[in-house]
Amino acid sequence: MAGLFATLAIRKALDKLSSILPAISLLASSSSAAAMVRQGHEQDLEDLRMLERTMHRIHATLKDAEQHWDIRDESAKLRLKGAQGASV
Repeated sequence: MAGLFATLAIRKALDKLSSILPAISLLASSSSAAAMVRQGHEQDLEDLRMLERTMHRIHATLKDAEQHWDIRDESAKLRLKGAQGASV
């Protein structure tokens, strides 16, 4: 059950992040601020894109774990809990 919750939480956060990235990209490219400020926006935007890619990998790993691991095995439960804790 906890695995399902973690997967859903990651999916929801990923959906929200993916929905705001286009708007942030537009603001960063149309900003009339100084070049240094725009560079800061570009770095922030790249950080958000990297976060999005990382969250995609975490989501895929958790989904795979739910489908393929024998969750009754205690060591598998601990590994899954560790992965979930790192993703939240």
